[in-house]
Amino acid sequence: MTRRRVTSISQNQWVISRYGAVRSGEPRLIPPQNKLEAQYAAKRQAHENEVQDLKQQLEFKANEIRSLNTSIDSLKSVNEELKVCRLFIRWLAQRVRSLIAGVESVCCHLGWNRRRQEPRGERAGP
Repeated sequence: MTRRRVTSISQNQWVISRYGAVRSGEPRLIPPQNKLEAQYAAKRQAHENEVQDLKQQLEFKANEIRSLNTSIDSLKSVNEELKVCRLFIRWLAQRVRSLIAGVESVCCHLGWNRRRQEPRGERAGP
């Protein structure tokens, strides 16, 4: 190739890269403003996609928070029920201790040995 031919090819490549592909012999002009607009549109689309993704994450987290709040309310209710049960058990234990004390008092009054469940004066067996 001659030097002139190489220069012509490199100029054509520069023109194509600058103005776009050649159609029917005429270069298609792509002004820098259009390139900037295309870049801006691409960035805008990327940001919109990111915003959509963040909105979905936010909605997921909001649903998760609602679910956790419902669980907390349920656990609070169960905790209140357990407190009532604990108070009942304490009352019942106190009542049982009182009944045992009463039974022991009667047994002692009758002379029954609490361990053997028989009168003190009488012995079972030889």
